[in-house]
Amino acid sequence: MPVIEYMDGFDDYAAADATLWGWDGPWTSMQAGRVTGQKARLTNATRTRSLNGDIRYTIGFAWWISNSSWGADITRLLENGTLHGLLKYNGDGTFSILRGTTVMATSPNQGIASGIAYHLELDYNCHDTTGSYELRLNETPIIGPTTGVDTRNGGAAGTLNQLTFVSQSGLNQDFDDLMITKGGGFNGDCRVITSLSNADGANTAWIASAGADYTCVDEATPNADTDYISSSTPGDRDTFSYPALGVVGVVKAVMVCAVARKDDAGTRLVAPVIRRGGTNYDGTAVALGTGYAGLAQVYEQDPSTAAAWTVANVDAGEYGSKLDT
Repeated sequence: MPVIEYMDGFDDYAAADATLWGWDGPWTSMQAGRVTGQKARLTNATRTRSLNGDIRYTIGFAWWISNSSWGADITRLLENGTLHGLLKYNGDGTFSILRGTTVMATSPNQGIASGIAYHLELDYNCHDTTGSYELRLNETPIIGPTTGVDTRNGGAAGTLNQLTFVSQSGLNQDFDDLMITKGGGFNGDCRVITSLSNADGANTAWIASAGADYTCVDEATPNADTDYISSSTPGDRDTFSYPALGVVGVVKAVMVCAVARKDDAGTRLVAPVIRRGGTNYDGTAVALGTGYAGLAQVYEQDPSTAAAWTVANVDAGEYGSKLDT
């Protein structure tokens, strides 16, 4: 069953803080985003993040290239460093999907222009006989769908567990509104909206280092120990209100994020919390280390209704953290 594994609007951190959110190094820089906020820029760099692992993923994102006459790799799907699927722009308005270094299909000329935002969705199913692939540009299929083909490179098992974005020397490639779907499934051209707390909610058990609780967690870029909330009591929750989304449309998912660390020995687990209709819904607890790390969990359904989110229900919720252990 398709599951949205991760989303990134690139709005809530500086280029150097990309490692907080699972990337293996910093972005080259952050630029003005497609609609609001930021986008991530790569120049002569490669950035990789781990995936939970599956034979099939759909990767959707907004994409810019600074010089549309240059060919360039865009994104790669790998298994422990073995390249299975590669999406490449050829510098002539066409795109190709490759298995390793073997071109499997190339699109017609799409008239790609320099510095213009396009939405790409690559669906890649890794198997040596029943593999499949498809590429959509601005929600229109331009390669495939093609099924029943060999999409597995060499003797690797075929489990995709790494995603890489790429840009070569002298060329800027920009990325925004990333959606990673495990098991395959097109989401279409989506916008990832980042929201920051603007008021304390019903749960205020954690202790603010200064001022109101929400003012210690409302930074667009995490500020480590400058201000923070803390707790040493298992079961403590803090939840916060957020500004209305201010949009009309379908909500694909909500991702609750926190940046946290422990400051003592022993086990500390933190779980995300969604509060809806006066009830707290605790997520999966995650073990903390002594260095700050980003924690992110995706909810495709409103836990209070077990149905798809609506904009109104997102706006009515509170979101925060629970010290589990």
